[in-house]
Amino acid sequence: MAAHEFHLEDFWQSYKCRPTTSWASTPVVCTSSGKWDLQFRGKRATPKPQFFGSWTSSLFGVRPSSRAATAPGGARKDFSSTIRSQTSMKWSSSFLLDGGGESPMSMWADFPGLGTVSDRFSPEDDDFQALQSMEVSSCFNWCCYLREVVNSPMLLADPSKFDKLEGLEELPVMDSPLEQYLHACSKLGTRPRPLPFVTGHSPNLHAAGHSLTDQDLLSLLTLARQVDLIEEVDLSDNAKLTDEGMIPFLREIGEKKTCLSLLNLSRCRSLGESSINLLTSIMQQGGLGLLWSIDLSGIALPMGAVRPLLDAIGQHPTLTKVGLASLGIGRLGVRSAKNSLSCLFQGYLLEEVDLAWNTFDSASFAQLGRCLTSAVKLRSLSIAGCSSSSRSTRDLPIEHFLELLPNAQKLSVLNVTFNHIDFRGAFIIEDACDSLRCLRQLVIVDNPLGVLGQRCLFRLLAHKTSGLEWLEYEGCAYESASLMLDKDSQQIFCPQNPSGRYEFDLARPYHRALLRRLYKTSERFRIRPSVAFGQIKSSSGYQHPHKHRGVWNLPSGGDLTVHFQVDGIGNESLEGSRFSSFESYLAQHTLNRRVKPAVHKVVPLIALWRRNRFSTKEQETMLQCLCKDFLLSVEQIRALVWSSAVRQTEYLCVCSLPQDRPVQVLSMLQTTTMEEYVSRCKYLRSFMAVNYDCPNGHYHLDMLSAADRAVAHHLFVLNAWEIQLDKRMQRMDLSELGDGSHWRNVTHQGGPWRMELTRWMPPPDGTLDFDYVSAKRPDPNQAPIDLPNFARMLQLLASFEEAPLAKFLALRRCAHRLFLTSVQLRELLCTCKLVDTKLQLTVLLYFQVVDIFNAKAFRVLFDSAANEQLKKCLGYVVTFLFLQPEGFHELALDQREQRLLAHCLAWLRSKEKSNMKEVVLCDKTGRRIALSKGLPKAWENLEKVPSRGAVSLTYRCIPEDRSIPFRRQLQMQFGGWKLGPISKQSMMWCASTSEVPAEVLQLFHGAMRDSNSSWNPDAGASVDPGFDLLAGQVSKTALTRQDLLQALVSWGFLPAEEQEEEEVLRRADEIFDFFVPGRQKYFSRREWTILEDLWRETQQQIHDLARFAARKFDFSSNMLDKLWSCISTGEERLDSASWLQAIKEKLDFHGPVDEVFVVLDKAGKGEIPAGQLEDLDAALGDYPAVCQGQRVSESFRQKIKGAQQSLRRS
Repeated sequence: MAAHEFHLEDFWQSYKCRPTTSWASTPVVCTSSGKWDLQFRGKRATPKPQFFGSWTSSLFGVRPSSRAATAPGGARKDFSSTIRSQTSMKWSSSFLLDGGGESPMSMWADFPGLGTVSDRFSPEDDDFQALQSMEVSSCFNWCCYLREVVNSPMLLADPSKFDKLEGLEELPVMDSPLEQYLHACSKLGTRPRPLPFVTGHSPNLHAAGHSLTDQDLLSLLTLARQVDLIEEVDLSDNAKLTDEGMIPFLREIGEKKTCLSLLNLSRCRSLGESSINLLTSIMQQGGLGLLWSIDLSGIALPMGAVRPLLDAIGQHPTLTKVGLASLGIGRLGVRSAKNSLSCLFQGYLLEEVDLAWNTFDSASFAQLGRCLTSAVKLRSLSIAGCSSSSRSTRDLPIEHFLELLPNAQKLSVLNVTFNHIDFRGAFIIEDACDSLRCLRQLVIVDNPLGVLGQRCLFRLLAHKTSGLEWLEYEGCAYESASLMLDKDSQQIFCPQNPSGRYEFDLARPYHRALLRRLYKTSERFRIRPSVAFGQIKSSSGYQHPHKHRGVWNLPSGGDLTVHFQVDGIGNESLEGSRFSSFESYLAQHTLNRRVKPAVHKVVPLIALWRRNRFSTKEQETMLQCLCKDFLLSVEQIRALVWSSAVRQTEYLCVCSLPQDRPVQVLSMLQTTTMEEYVSRCKYLRSFMAVNYDCPNGHYHLDMLSAADRAVAHHLFVLNAWEIQLDKRMQRMDLSELGDGSHWRNVTHQGGPWRMELTRWMPPPDGTLDFDYVSAKRPDPNQAPIDLPNFARMLQLLASFEEAPLAKFLALRRCAHRLFLTSVQLRELLCTCKLVDTKLQLTVLLYFQVVDIFNAKAFRVLFDSAANEQLKKCLGYVVTFLFLQPEGFHELALDQREQRLLAHCLAWLRSKEKSNMKEVVLCDKTGRRIALSKGLPKAWENLEKVPSRGAVSLTYRCIPEDRSIPFRRQLQMQFGGWKLGPISKQSMMWCASTSEVPAEVLQLFHGAMRDSNSSWNPDAGASVDPGFDLLAGQVSKTALTRQDLLQALVSWGFLPAEEQEEEEVLRRADEIFDFFVPGRQKYFSRREWTILEDLWRETQQQIHDLARFAARKFDFSSNMLDKLWSCISTGEERLDSASWLQAIKEKLDFHGPVDEVFVVLDKAGKGEIPAGQLEDLDAALGDYPAVCQGQRVSESFRQKIKGAQQSLRRS
């Protein structure tokens, strides 16, 4: 016979009945041998047919029962051969026939019981004969017997021919267990419960949450006595059950039903000691031998019943799952609780243990941690709500357990919900589980972790050697209220910078975990503990521990103070030759210190992020943790951005390397409008614009911004590295406070803030302001940018008139590649409109100047207030012009840097025949003391310089007496510059007009105008014609005070008839005192040469204006005409005020031009006529031709030429 198949779905639809099981539409196959077989493909379930269930139960008077018992571990075993006999009955063909009666059909039915079919139905029985002769209105085409589903016979027929079973209502009904149950309910006065166990659809008693009473349980006991096998009993959440109903029930199922595998009495709060003692006694006597799961959670047990119960559970041979939540184990006392836990885990078969809501102390938790060693099969442990809270801010009891988690061997799920765990407990978990591969899932809900604690858990989740794959941490964003009161809040391990001083109390788990992490850090950086740990102070003799099975064994008592220092950053060398730039150093530092998720940990991390995509608060907290500790790739950041519920994903840009600009831009892809993009660019301005290869400048950072905090941290790392380099290279300490730091003027919220140099401990909020001054200096052979490219750069900058900030940020990004001369920096500053912009550019590019000995060329652009601000930003010693110290100086001796300058000036005075005028010392009492001989010689010893008071002086030195080699030595020693040989010809001497009294300046202008000297700017810097004009008035080469007065009156510079005699004498004395130092009585040509510096400044002003105009008008041949038409607006003459205003507002040139006006005003009438700009054209020289030439340097052309030649040879 060929195989035929039909589906039960047609049968259920035809008779409007459907079982709630997975075999509802299972195909029934008729094989070639004529046997029907049900192809069961679903998992085991209890069917509930609406038609056959009641019929078969009433027909045969039997209850469905299972043929298999559940064994520990989930295995299924057949106990039918040992528990009961199985009887099979074959229905003959006379019972069911097809329409023609030609093909006899047979059915097999398996009946539980000890007898045969004849025990229940006799062949001579009328009812049985009636059943055999029962006719159907239509012939059967399809029928089969369904077995091993409910162990009851079921008849399947072709729905098209099975219309009605005649005589079904006349079938005999036997005295079944169901009737016994109904009779018991009636007798006990309780309502029958339609449980699957009662209706015969399940051999298991599942009555959880049905509010059963003792009478209900006694009624169910009548059914339980009739069933041979009961595998599972679930009576949880029935608070009305007491010992009255539970004791007989336990006796029945415990002493007789040896196949019971699951017993759940959780939250039956009314149960007393008698029931638990009975259960304990049954297990101790070998009862319930196949029990593998028991749950007694939520039962209020007396203290005397807990210990025997745990002992019985621990000795049970098959128990693997135990629920003991809220039993009050912690009330037993320290010793009893420890012993009880030891008894519980004395067996090695336990796999799942629930000890939630049992209050444990530190000793009990420690014992529980030690028990993990013997629990070799423990897979799941719940200790939610078990840690007792303490008013003190010291250790939590659960910390003693968390520290011992490495003892676990197969623990994969750990639940520590609501245990008051703060960042210290989370750090202990991270330290204990970073190499624990068995732990897969951690539930740590409702604990005050805060950001610090969550950072520890996320690092653990991404750790390569950790097995953690899933983390539940809802409700952990808040922090403990007592956190800031604890000293531990100031002693936190920072993975980015672990160096610092630590104080340990080795009796505390958190301190031991902190010390273990330091040993792991030194091991990761391959530094011996004897090198990494210094300045060790211990209350007892301390020796470095050794590792045992991957764990550092530390002492459990004593005080210890250490200074932990990893040289540089571990694997990164302190030698500057290894890193070509500061950014490469920071990149290596970031790679070594930040957490890069392992390949197999990327999916769990992103899955955790996606799980919180509907929770903005959770993602914001996770975002803060990621940006502080993680290093992510482009693909990982893209995945985070695309599944983000928050709009602050620009924080992710700090998760990249400092020079990884594509990643930083990718983190801003979530912007949807240009306005939002611009606002984010403003928010990330400090982060995106910082140049770590040229970090000098002022920083104003918001500590609530992750990007600004990253900038502060990177600069802190650079500062620590440069401090180490300074020590290695034996550089002089030029710091503000004498601590070697390159941070200056550090303020937080406008007030002073002292930064700890060894550990990064930033303020949690507010604004942090500081100036960073690097010790990096250009090489003495470094070539500046060539003239054509520099001119082109200035033209491009001038084309963006309304974007001063954008120009500054552009220059900042390329500042490390921009090497300038002092004159080039001066030209660049002349394009800046605001003084603040000039200061920012000077601070940024000060250490990019290759000829710092000519720094006065651009320093003269600033007035005294701006120069003081520059000194404050970069340092008084660094910005001091050692090669051109002439000028007025005022020093505060209570500042270390300024005391150092006083020492240098005293030392310089002894080496040069210099003149110190108006030296005034203000001592610590405020008394002013005039020092006529200059600074005391004792100040040549730095220790002799007073640390209180102030001193002011004016330093003058004529060119012949200047000691260039000694000044160069001071510049290199105190300024940290690398300088080559310097000659007087290479020096660009200049002086600011603010350094010269007004009377001397007028004398200089008049003498040079009336003398016969040429005004050609390229004629040199000689001012001798002016002195010759003055000396010729009295026919002398050396003038006394009276001779100078007579010469000035004779020349007409001091007309005596127009002024009072006292005023004339005062002006003459002011001029004489400026030139004649000290007690000298004569004024000669030698003193007059001091004005050469002022004449060079005049020439430089002409050069600056001429070159700016040439670039402005694109090197036009009629540049002078365009310049005049631009500044005059049709006027024929310009006075001094109009000249200055037109140059700044119309020409947009912001350099000094007052001396240029004096030069162009040759008639001395205070105005410039049209066509009087020829001197500007003469000052240009070949500048236009050079700037319009090739912009490729000769060295670059030679490299290209050599490469081409090598290609031809190959």
